[in-house]
Amino acid sequence: MPSETGFTDYRVAADRAADVESEQRTGRFVDPRLAQTVFGEWVCQWAGALDVSAATWAKV
Repeated sequence: MPSETGFTDYRVAADRAADVESEQRTGRFVDPRLAQTVFGEWVCQWAGALDVSAATWAKV
């Protein structure tokens, strides 16, 4: 994971690191790099995951 910046002091940074580690252990961590996905790329991934008939796609 890339570094985060902008913490006001060591304790605030350490608290954030502990939060991230906890989120990773419990499966609640959302990688901020995922927000860098270009919309068109996301649409292709989303459309590929759909299970619809060709007739449904023809209506779009």
